[in-house]
Amino acid sequence: MMNAISLALATPMLSGGGGAGDPDRYMFFATRNRMPSGSLVTAASGTNYVCSKIVVNTPQYKTRTFRFHLSGFASTEGGNSPQETVVTGTVGTPGNAVVADAMFIRVAGVFYQCTFAGLNTVTVADQTNGAWTDELTIPDVAPESEIEIWLFYHTAVGEKVWPVYRIQKHRGERVWGAGDLATLLAFKDTPLADSTAALDTNYATVTQPQYYGPDFMVAKGDWDGRPIVLGLVDSIGEARQQFSAAADARGNLGWLRRWLDTDGGIGRIAHLLIGMPGAGSVRELTGTGAAIATRRWTILDEITAFNNNKKPFTVIVNQMGQNDTAATYTQFFNTNYRSLVTRLRARYPGVKIVALPPLGRTVSARTVTLTSVGTSSRQRSPRASTGSLPARRCRSPALRRRSITAMWWSRSPGRTVLPIILPDRRHRRRPAQSPPTTFISGPPTRASRPTTPGRRTARCLGQMAAARRYPGEDLGLLRRRDRYLCGLGLR
Repeated sequence: MMNAISLALATPMLSGGGGAGDPDRYMFFATRNRMPSGSLVTAASGTNYVCSKIVVNTPQYKTRTFRFHLSGFASTEGGNSPQETVVTGTVGTPGNAVVADAMFIRVAGVFYQCTFAGLNTVTVADQTNGAWTDELTIPDVAPESEIEIWLFYHTAVGEKVWPVYRIQKHRGERVWGAGDLATLLAFKDTPLADSTAALDTNYATVTQPQYYGPDFMVAKGDWDGRPIVLGLVDSIGEARQQFSAAADARGNLGWLRRWLDTDGGIGRIAHLLIGMPGAGSVRELTGTGAAIATRRWTILDEITAFNNNKKPFTVIVNQMGQNDTAATYTQFFNTNYRSLVTRLRARYPGVKIVALPPLGRTVSARTVTLTSVGTSSRQRSPRASTGSLPARRCRSPALRRRSITAMWWSRSPGRTVLPIILPDRRHRRRPAQSPPTTFISGPPTRASRPTTPGRRTARCLGQMAAARRYPGEDLGLLRRRDRYLCGLGLR
């Protein structure tokens, strides 16, 4: 059975093209990679030379030509995210640079060195877009393989380095530190040697240090035309609720990465998630100076420039919305949420946007209980294992009093999912019969149970509320089906 997001992305009306594939087109390909964000790391005496080794996994087709990117900035997390203001100096006044002494990828036990404009080293300056590796072609990498990425870098003691990756030790990832490069290069002969203890701290927690590494990664290969996703996410999609040790065998954290990488239906969908914890729509893809959030998008433009004017993705998935809370619905939906959609339409005309409708809320924070390491966190989001939404009987009593009774979609041009929130007394009365609930588009359907004459069903109440809120709209009910999620394109 096709996984949930595959259904939406594969629908011709919603996808951004792809056709039969193009072996000469750079596309996103790697699991695990992420954008720089978080807290700067300070170089300590004796470990100011660092080697970070991360492991990414490849798609279900062969790849052979690769390029990787190192950034000269990171994004903040929290209330101002995704503004790219985590810098080694101060905004507008660059701080120390970071020297990449060498970079290798290791495939099937063989090392291949990456170069930067023909050189083995590159200096990445603070508050710059960074540097790309040159095109690297190697023997075909088999589908669903592991690629190790070894980055050797240094700064002076006491200088700062931008944060990217928390090492996943159970997948063979490591971080080593030393006072010189030669000592680190020796680890190429013992690739599973333990990480340096001084650098390997607070494992599997939010305070685990994040070490420098490549963020954007693209590859050419036998791409078969399946969708390739650019994902706009906040912490719910990027997986802040899970850390390092909770990653699956392919390095995926959180529900969205696992969901996209599900081996079923049309198969694993390669993706790059461009957001980070705290990201809000109103702050994304806009701003300058101390509010800049456009550098990552400029790097995407660089890919298009060396990719024969072709984008490295075919469709955009928008998971944003949880951090767009506002006092009124109009401010939340139009001023905040839809402002980003408008900017995306202008920047990528013709590329479809698949919306994962955010669950509404009126407060900026909600206390939740996280599960143990290695399992999914209890989020109000689709389950990682099946792609189905959690049962409508919410764990939070406050949320349980306001459940989603129905969601409606508009057939009118330029509209998308229209959530209608109503009290759901049935599920409070019979919680054991509350099934996992997801939605696919479809016409209004007859009530599933006999009703008392004159009694208004939940569906009837929802339809009336929808009609009052959206007068004149041609509305269709989103029906419940396990293991599917509605993803409607914003046009």
